[in-house]
Amino acid sequence: MASTARKNGGGSGSDLLDKKLRKALDLRTDAPAMVEALDSISGFYGENTLEARRGLRHELEHQNVLLATQFIEAFTPLNDRLVEVDSVVGHLEQSCVAVSDRLRNAETAMIQFTERAADLQKQRDEMLVQADEVSAFLSHYTLTPHEVHALQTVDLDQGASPHHQLGQMPPMPPMPPPGGHVGGLESVGPVGPVQFFAALERLQQVRLECQRLVGSRHQSAAFELLETLSQQQEQAYDKIYHWVQKRCGVTESEKGANNVAEAESIDDVDGSGVLKHAIHALRARPGFYVHCQESLGSHRRMLLVQRFVAALTVGGVGGTPRPIELQAHDPVRYVGDMVAWVHQAVASEKELLTS
Repeated sequence: MASTARKNGGGSGSDLLDKKLRKALDLRTDAPAMVEALDSISGFYGENTLEARRGLRHELEHQNVLLATQFIEAFTPLNDRLVEVDSVVGHLEQSCVAVSDRLRNAETAMIQFTERAADLQKQRDEMLVQADEVSAFLSHYTLTPHEVHALQTVDLDQGASPHHQLGQMPPMPPMPPPGGHVGGLESVGPVGPVQFFAALERLQQVRLECQRLVGSRHQSAAFELLETLSQQQEQAYDKIYHWVQKRCGVTESEKGANNVAEAESIDDVDGSGVLKHAIHALRARPGFYVHCQESLGSHRRMLLVQRFVAALTVGGVGGTPRPIELQAHDPVRYVGDMVAWVHQAVASEKELLTS
């Protein structure tokens, strides 16, 4: 058995040797890879000695270490530059993140701004609609600045055209735009009694419209408007009342008239028709109206007395017609002239009252 083992051991060793020999014999020394490998070691491999062959592996490893060291040394600057580039890229990334955040915030702010602008535009449109509604409401239920100006500042004594009789008052001139200031009313045109009474008539119409609002959902606004309109109306009627009293008081100041011209001027106190229109307007205030009727009656009675005395003693302008007293020697003609004068005076007074 021992001989058998030795035979087996000897057989395995020879097999290994055979493999190595076959491998060495199969190795092609003229292969490009082999030629390149031999050229690479020819630079440091000297004589082909046993010692050199034994140290070939060590020398190859040493050469690999040297090449690796040279490679590291050669790539160190590049590595440093790459580190710098990495640092720059890191800062750039941070900057990009910051810019991205700012853009995101700006986008959010822009969205909010756009939404806010849209809301404000919507509110503006709603406000404009409300402003138009308020303007329309105020134009219907309040007086214009020009009409208020006419009621507050017009002097009824300033001359109106003789053809402006009662019921023939011309329309108001064009009103200024809504929201206009009273200070700019001069450009609209002059205002006088015509505009005053037209504004008063418009005030009465507006007040009736406001009274219809009392039972609606605009009740609070209706009461406020009625209060303002009532104050304006009372001021207007008070102005008319005092003006009528003043005009009827002309007779008192003319009591000393002793000629026909003065008497005729007294009779022409209402040549423009303003007094008739004023008394007609006061019918809405019975207390003022009755008192003014009494004042006007007293005024006309005193005026007729003065004219009758002037007709008896002075006559007409320039002596035509002649004084009635010149016919005193003829009782029939004397009485007839007086009756004729009374008849003419009664007809004139009737025309005045009916007009």
